[in-house]
Amino acid sequence: MREFEKRHAPRWVKSSLSAGTVVLLATGFFVGVVLRSMLLGVLLFALGAILFAVRGYLNTGDKVVAGALIFVALVAIGIEALWNVDNGVTLCARCHRSAHAGVSLN
Repeated sequence: MREFEKRHAPRWVKSSLSAGTVVLLATGFFVGVVLRSMLLGVLLFALGAILFAVRGYLNTGDKVVAGALIFVALVAIGIEALWNVDNGVTLCARCHRSAHAGVSLN
């Protein structure tokens, strides 16, 4: 296993990243769960995860872990947007068939 060199960032930078991480994670959770605004909650939570990744990179120098955390945060944003059911129309089976009556799937 290879050793990573410790990054020497100023203490105020690391403290600011830690505080920003906590604020964004907590705010994202509150907005998503309590206020039921999932998109904004996921965005704030993902930004907190990205700050957490940057803070971890400054501590350990491990680019793989930091990159993986950032990737997961970005995927979470994409998944939330993909499964958002408030951005379209829901039809019953009969109405769905009549809405797409002239469409051939072949």
